[in-house]
Amino acid sequence: MNVRHAIVALIAGAGAVTHFGTAAAADTVVLRAMIASSGYVAFGDIFAAYEKRHPRVRFESQPGLGGQQIEAAVDGGAPADIVMMANPNFDLVQDETVAQTAILTNTEVVLVPRSNPANISELKDLANPNVKLVIGLENSVAGRFARQVLKKAGATYGFDVEVKMRGNVVVEESSAGAVVAALASGKNGANAAIAFVSDQGPRFSLIAIPATQNVRTIYSISTTKASKNQAAAKDFIAFVASPAGQAILAAHHYEKP
Repeated sequence: MNVRHAIVALIAGAGAVTHFGTAAAADTVVLRAMIASSGYVAFGDIFAAYEKRHPRVRFESQPGLGGQQIEAAVDGGAPADIVMMANPNFDLVQDETVAQTAILTNTEVVLVPRSNPANISELKDLANPNVKLVIGLENSVAGRFARQVLKKAGATYGFDVEVKMRGNVVVEESSAGAVVAALASGKNGANAAIAFVSDQGPRFSLIAIPATQNVRTIYSISTTKASKNQAAAKDFIAFVASPAGQAILAAHHYEKP
């Protein structure tokens, strides 16, 4: 079994989460959604809002998926009615997706525990010797953009600062959600993370990254050519792009695309 087939089997076989998962009536449309981990919480609210308007529609989704996992699954033919991930991942599955629609923009921030044990107050402090940093794996969207932030920091503050920041990385994770979880648990002593602004929450303090060192990421949503529920999926996509859907995304700190 090759890597892509293994990912398809993993996602297809994992227990999906059904939002408002009461027993479905015979005429209920169940939409299987693959949502990048950085958008999973917000989409829980969007699913709920849509289900209130469309009581015969239910959603099944799975937490913790990185964009590269979703891209590989779609490329490998995994069943999906809704796909939401960063545009760089969509670029690799143009032939398998339908009705791709840009819906949000995410940016990078530094997250630290509320106690801020490393006393971080700005981006360049990530080079300090007491920092233990979490970022995404290099082949993940979270990791790719975190590394772009580090590179831009090096261009601004000096290459030695970038080298020190990279040397302070103690954990690399496969998705944005896993980055946040590693910081929350203090994995390997982690006391800072480069994450998405949408990952902020009551457990963390947020340190803004200046626009000149930041990375703006557009996310899109689509259905797939393999979906048997394209009409229902397209209606949901229209809802996400509507003022009602955009208001929910804004409440979770996303910007418009």
